[in-house]
Amino acid sequence: MNLSSLLKRTADRYPKNIAIVEDKEKIAYERLQQKIEVLSDAFRSIGIRKNSKVAILLPNCKEFIYSFFALLKINAIAVPIKPQITCWELGELFKNCTPKVLILAPALLNRILRDKPSLLRNRIIIVKEGTVEAAILDKNDGLSESVLYAINELYEMGKNDSRRRRKIATTNSRQIASINYTYRGYGYPLGAMLTHANYIYGAFNYMRHRKSSSDETILLALPSAHILPLVGCIIVPLLVGAKMVILESRSTRKIIKTISTNQINIVVLVPTLYSALVRNYDPEKDDLSSLKYGITGGSLMSPRLNRLIKDI
Repeated sequence: MNLSSLLKRTADRYPKNIAIVEDKEKIAYERLQQKIEVLSDAFRSIGIRKNSKVAILLPNCKEFIYSFFALLKINAIAVPIKPQITCWELGELFKNCTPKVLILAPALLNRILRDKPSLLRNRIIIVKEGTVEAAILDKNDGLSESVLYAINELYEMGKNDSRRRRKIATTNSRQIASINYTYRGYGYPLGAMLTHANYIYGAFNYMRHRKSSSDETILLALPSAHILPLVGCIIVPLLVGAKMVILESRSTRKIIKTISTNQINIVVLVPTLYSALVRNYDPEKDDLSSLKYGITGGSLMSPRLNRLIKDI
């Protein structure tokens, strides 16, 4: 089963439910599904096919979600990477997975052009926002063969292809959905290859054990490139028709304010962030009464920190 087909099922069931909140923008499930369909058509139009590897180097944003599910819909392989990565690290990852396409923000594109433009050679480059002149790449020797698109162009391209809209691909359970990189202390990158079945099995077990429902509001604050927030903060809420609030900043005060303003029910954070929340929480000013669950991972949470969180 294709993971995108499960999201479409949710969108058909809860079309008017709010799926994503980013800043002041609210995106309903029907619009989310439209964006994914349009983008998947555009991806095929520019040459992305089954098993094409596409590096998504974006911060927490709606474009990450559109891109991830659009790639999975056509059985391409998403390679989520934190945009804070250095160009040297990026070079090591690219040697390992050789992505055909890069999806990134203008700031990262400019950093790569400055520090290691060879990383862009012979690749399709998709920029998150604004309009970008392809001539920017011609200023660097050997990069004129690279192709550059702004994501807005792809939305328009996909709309024009809507008359040829393709169904969600048939997917073998062992089809690779993503390659997620970790280091595990070895000093070199290790690519964890997750199949559609891995994601679906993990998400369904999470949903069953925690009894996830469509009336929940979940905070996405950890980097989308990591498996814990990718499953717990993106895939699970979108499969049950819940609301996801996207936060790019991991400022403690910003997290507390977002929880209060958006009446967040569930947070997924690492112990260091929980510790910072405990230190900065002011019971006289901060309202965290909407919180029902705190989920953690990435490292060990001490019993003392666990007790402090429960006392808030």
